[in-house]
This record gives sequence, structure tokens and C-alpha cells, in this order.
Amino acid sequence: METISKKQQFIQDCKEAMTKDNAGVTLFIHMPTGEEEMIHNPSIAAKLAYIEKAYDEDLHLKSCPEIYIVEYQIHFPMDEVMDFGVALMNLKEGHRVARKGWNGKGMYVFLATGVNFRTEADLSEFNPTRTEAYCELNSVDVGDVLVLRTAQGTLQPGWLASQADMLAEDWVIL
Repeated sequence: METISKKQQFIQDCKEAMTKDNAGVTLFIHMPTGEEEMIHNPSIAAKLAYIEKAYDEDLHLKSCPEIYIVEYQIHFPMDEVMDFGVALMNLKEGHRVARKGWNGKGMYVFLATGVNFRTEADLSEFNPTRTEAYCELNSVDVGDVLVLRTAQGTLQPGWLASQADMLAEDWVIL
């Protein structure tokens, strides 16, 4: 009986997963410092192409063998509900999430990145390179924020989960 390498098994598992919609892969990677990093990629095809080029048969990075894949997990679309921790992970991956228990139709949460806040207030302390004349309409870049789409269709940036939301186990990916 012929044994297959770790890389061949990974390729086989990925190709099988790509036949299903929205499958993703999580890699647990050993770093030269001894730490282990977790990388999740919702695009199995992109990750597979990279692994095929950059890793050897034992799943060690060819350019730095001290970096290697310890383990991987293939994730399939979730029809089931999840807790807030898993919902938050999915938000970070770019998915929209909602609670089954929310009464409003069409409500969901997403992560906004690269947000720019505009105001007529003088925000020169946030951006000292602006001239006084330009402070009529000022802007500042802010960190990533969670945004709630309300049942009325408006967006509420800076959404905070309530304790009930954080403890709920009825979160779904849209």
C-alpha cells in the first residue's frame, strides 16, 4: 500500500473541499520562534496554489524549513447556529452575521475596515499636517468597526454586542 505525503493529503483534501460552496481552510503553522500561528483562508483555491509552490512534501516552507504546517482543518459552510466567538471570527474573515433571534428582518452585522470619518469640526489634533484653511471639512482615519444594518436599512457604525448577543448561540453566517 502506497503512502502519500502530507502535502499530497493536503492537496487531496483541498480539492475535495473545493467541490462544495464556501469551504475554507485553517492552517496551524509552527514559526521559528516556537510559536504557532493560526491562519484562516476562506479561499481554498488561493491557499492551495500557494502551498503547492512554496511548501515541500512534509509541509515545510521551502525558503525557511523552520516554518511548517503542523495541522490544517477544512471548514464547510455552516447551516447550523454558532456562538458569538465563532461569529466574531467570521466577521474578521469578511462574512456578514446575524442572530436568528433578532426580530427585525434584514438585520446583520459586518466589519468595516479602512473607515474615514468626515466632519466640519476642527480635527487638526488628529491630523497635524492639515492647514488651517483645509480644516473646514476635515477627516481622520479610524480603526476597524462593527456595523449593524438595521431593519430600516440604515447603517449604525460602532455597533456593540449586548451581553445577550455575546452569550447567544443562535448566530448564523449570511
